[in-house]
This record gives sequence, structure tokens and C-alpha cells, in this order.
Amino acid sequence: LAFARGLGIEFKEAEHRKRDGDAATREFVASKVMILSRELRSTCSYVTSKMNTKVGKIFLSGGGALCRGVRETLSAETGIDVLFWNPLRGIPVAAGVTPERTSGMEAVLAVATGLALAD
Repeated sequence: LAFARGLGIEFKEAEHRKRDGDAATREFVASKVMILSRELRSTCSYVTSKMNTKVGKIFLSGGGALCRGVRETLSAETGIDVLFWNPLRGIPVAAGVTPERTSGMEAVLAVATGLALAD
């Protein structure tokens, strides 16, 4: 929704552009990724100084993770390995649900999966 609002387009169009964005979409995403990179660097520095441990990996989820170049840019800007998180990994699914049926949807299923697992 934030993506659609930021570009001033309908939600359905925003979902399509996340994967196959035009120049305006790529510019919008790049500006947001740079802000996120700065915040992640700050957070990782804080964790390192206060907890005496280094952040080794960053996991992405949600619709923004689907945007082309986000993972690579975050990794380059933070110097930390950035991976896509699969919230379905290790969770048994209903009979008849094949991996092909959920393939490519993992990033947007993070919240739903968390809510389903909550007490």
C-alpha cells in the first residue's frame, strides 16, 4: 500500500511494478532502499556496540522484497549478506498444496504466516 501511495497509483498496478518496474518505479524504490540502508547500518552498529556481537545476515520479507535490486543494493550498502526469508520453510502445508502453488509468494506471506502461528 505504501508503494502505491508513494507512486500515486492503484494497488494492483503497484504490485505489478514491484517486479517489472519502469524508470520512475526504480527511482522511487532506490530512494527508499537508500534510506533503509542507512537505518540498517545504524541499527547494526548499535547491536555491535551494545551487544558485542556482529550482525551476520539480514533477511528480507514483504512485498518490497520483490522489487528488483533491493537485496543486492542493501547488501552492497551495508556490507552484510542479505537473503530472502521464506516464512513457509519448515511448516507443513495442507494436502494438495504444492511448492509450485506458493512459489514466488513467500515474501508476501510473512505476516499471514506469523499471525497463523501466534498463540
